[in-house]
Amino acid sequence: MNELRNVLEYLPYSIQETIQKKINEKLENELNEIRLRTDKPLILKFPKEDLILEHIVKQEEVLKSFEKICENSVYSYKRQICDGYITIRGGNRVGIVGSAVVENGQVININYISSLNFRIAREKIGCSDNMIKQIINYETNSIYNTLIISPPGGGKTTLLRDIVRNLSNGFEDFKGKTIGVVDERGEIAAMYKGIPQNNVGIRTDVIDNMPKPEAMRILVRSMCPDIIACDEIGSKEDADAIDYAMCSGVKGIFTAHGGSIEEVKKNPELSKLFNKNVFERIILSQGRSLATNLTFDIWCRFCFVTKEEFMEILRYILLIIIFSLSTAIGLMLSKMYENRVIELKEFKNILNFIKTKIKFTYEPLAEIFKQIAESQATKTSIIFDKMVEQIKYKQAKVVWENCIQEADISINQEDKDVLKKLGKLLGQTDVEGQISEIEVTENFLDMQIEKAEEERKKNQKLYKTLGIVTGLVLVIILL
Repeated sequence: MNELRNVLEYLPYSIQETIQKKINEKLENELNEIRLRTDKPLILKFPKEDLILEHIVKQEEVLKSFEKICENSVYSYKRQICDGYITIRGGNRVGIVGSAVVENGQVININYISSLNFRIAREKIGCSDNMIKQIINYETNSIYNTLIISPPGGGKTTLLRDIVRNLSNGFEDFKGKTIGVVDERGEIAAMYKGIPQNNVGIRTDVIDNMPKPEAMRILVRSMCPDIIACDEIGSKEDADAIDYAMCSGVKGIFTAHGGSIEEVKKNPELSKLFNKNVFERIILSQGRSLATNLTFDIWCRFCFVTKEEFMEILRYILLIIIFSLSTAIGLMLSKMYENRVIELKEFKNILNFIKTKIKFTYEPLAEIFKQIAESQATKTSIIFDKMVEQIKYKQAKVVWENCIQEADISINQEDKDVLKKLGKLLGQTDVEGQISEIEVTENFLDMQIEKAEEERKKNQKLYKTLGIVTGLVLVIILL
């Protein structure tokens, strides 16, 4: 596999040869770590057991590997060395330990390298496919703020990486989002010389080797992300940066160490975020290693209240829904009276437009209907879209009457009958005849508009009030 080959090239030939003799293709796919300890046996770490080889690692082999990792330029990797790891090609990471040089409480170098731990990176493309829709808010084409929880080695970073890939690329019913990844330890994107070694999607910007709080603020200010992804939050500075991002309108996906929500809430800084209801979805990852399938549970925000509190919240939500529904019905009925007046006036303007076109430009009805459909963005203009299609193979009279009758708008049947009368001679007489018929219809429309205005004044306020009062009465009864 490519993952192992990318690691072997950093090892001395003697160690490469030893490993290749001992593992087959199946074991190669399950290999997690290669451990080099000075004057100790070479150890290959698998999910269920360690394979201890007879090869004793020499100090010069450790140093030779270290030089390869640093590309014979140790000085250029000084910061990563002080952090205890270096990311190499393929997204693999090498842990480094030895004698630390400390100055003013800070590690400024590591001398006498004694152990190297080659951690083999394995992406699990698609591991988030079964749960990704649970954290998406389809109404806003965004996500719910999400926290992934698992113990160390439980697969939370693997899951986070694949969620980022999915959200960045987009998929059916979800448009891809701009994502800013805070990759402090290089485990998510695994940047190598500015190139992500892992697939984190086409709309993803990565900032690595920087403390999480500073990185989050820089991403918000400079890259305008829709979503920020960050691994292993927990400090006060992390919590403050998350607050800053949320207040800037950015959504977030984060991970934290823990076996349950209760364990995570023992962290005082994370507990504050829980109390502020920052996290809208909780994923409890139960994977045991990168070589096993990930399983998880997804919790919504209501998981943080007791059953009794939840039922009380649900009761109030139902009361709000009942009141809102009653009020909305009243508003909808009152709006119908207002819409009828508006639509009748729109039809009068349309008739005037048709009259002008017939009188001065002599354009055919199909072209006039097309111009009406294209020039207005109203419900009445939709009727003329249908007319344009039907007039190609039907008489203008039939098209006009059918489309007016079938129109799903607020005018009543009496209004439709007035408009349909125009269709009897539409397109069948000379210019003067057409204009005369249109003017007669306009006069009838004026009378219908006057009636509609009277009904609106009489009933609009009544239905609004009735909807609100009915809602209040129902809420009082159910309380």
